[in-house]
Amino acid sequence: IQISIKHGVKIHKIEIDDEIGKIADVKENIYEQWGILVRNQTLILKGKTLQDKNSLKASGCTNGSKIMLIASGTAAPSAAFSTSKLVEKGSSEFLPEKKTISNWSERKNVWYKTGVISLRDEGLSLLPNDIFTFSTSEGSKEKNQITLLQSTTFVDFSNNCFLRTLPESFINLCALKTLKLDSNSFECRRVSENETSSEDNAQTSPTNKTEKHYDSVLQSQIHDLTIALSNMTQLTQLSLSRNKLSSLPINNFANFSRLEELQASHNSISKIPLSFDCLVSLRYLNLDFNNLDLLPNNFGLSLPYLEEFSAKNNRISFLPPTFGKDIIETDVSPSISSDISSSYLSSIAPTTCLCRLKKLDLASNRIAKLPTGFFIRLTALNTLMLHNNPIMMEEIREEAGFEAFDERRRRHVDKTIDGRVSILSDTIKMDQGADLTRNPRFK
Repeated sequence: IQISIKHGVKIHKIEIDDEIGKIADVKENIYEQWGILVRNQTLILKGKTLQDKNSLKASGCTNGSKIMLIASGTAAPSAAFSTSKLVEKGSSEFLPEKKTISNWSERKNVWYKTGVISLRDEGLSLLPNDIFTFSTSEGSKEKNQITLLQSTTFVDFSNNCFLRTLPESFINLCALKTLKLDSNSFECRRVSENETSSEDNAQTSPTNKTEKHYDSVLQSQIHDLTIALSNMTQLTQLSLSRNKLSSLPINNFANFSRLEELQASHNSISKIPLSFDCLVSLRYLNLDFNNLDLLPNNFGLSLPYLEEFSAKNNRISFLPPTFGKDIIETDVSPSISSDISSSYLSSIAPTTCLCRLKKLDLASNRIAKLPTGFFIRLTALNTLMLHNNPIMMEEIREEAGFEAFDERRRRHVDKTIDGRVSILSDTIKMDQGADLTRNPRFK
């Protein structure tokens, strides 16, 4: 069926299966389109507030229904959503205008003083090769260029949509701690000079000096994001969501042992390598809306600080048997141990892997069963989302250790809504993380 969502003067139309679709799915769609957080959405149909757990059919939604959206506690939707959606749909009517290379002297002066480089929402398709070159009357050009590269700790090139290459000097940002490249067109592949030239000529034939200069700069830039990140061993936060990545752009994960947050949702990533567990400092991991079929057998083996892991809307069919196992009781095969540095394996105390994991979101996958001892090992887990999977709530309640998990979940929910009035509070308290009945598509 097709329903219309009205929010102020905006109207968003959604096509969804009324047999299996739920109100929660509608809210997720609104989040993807407008950037309004699900928790801040209230949907009203004919004067009645719609509940997340109910199906469209049970809520009275029919073809052509008009639902009112009330958003609370949120600012206007970010351009990250509207712009990225237009790119996905191939529309160019409202895309930000491509900006040509210009004089960045004023911005460079600010970057030099703060160590923060921000060029988000600029509609850029290309960055000049001398973007990190900075000169003042107080010193030589070479000296200040080195200072700029070595002192920059924060870079944000998000929401440019057209950006797919980086200057060669980008690889020298060795002190970088935070890098945000969301909503662009980055890939993990090498592009030869001939391929780049022919590709650009196919799109447009240079007719003036400006366009020829553009092609010249493009050919000398880094096209493979894996190469661009190779020297950034000081990174603690890396955000790569909404790009065109088919794999994680890291060759040697052991070099990124300081990374604490990795965001790579809305890509086409199909595999997590065994060496991923070398990210020993990782706390937050988001791989939503990718093409993952499974997690590596050693996933979580060396991730003692991981607190939140989200991989909803993939095709994961099961969790590895070692998920959350004690590191001293887990057999490490030679192929795995070769990827994991013995220096940091020995530094991890013999405790339960994933011992700090608090939130696990694997909604909309194909998981039919949890590993044996799942709740017993994950002693910090207080939020579990397995909706729209073959596994049902009845099966989860039978798992050993579920009672202790449910108590932690209730305490977490009570703390979250303490002192607030929420029309969804009762629903949240009752929601233990999975569907009560099996989704028809899994029967």
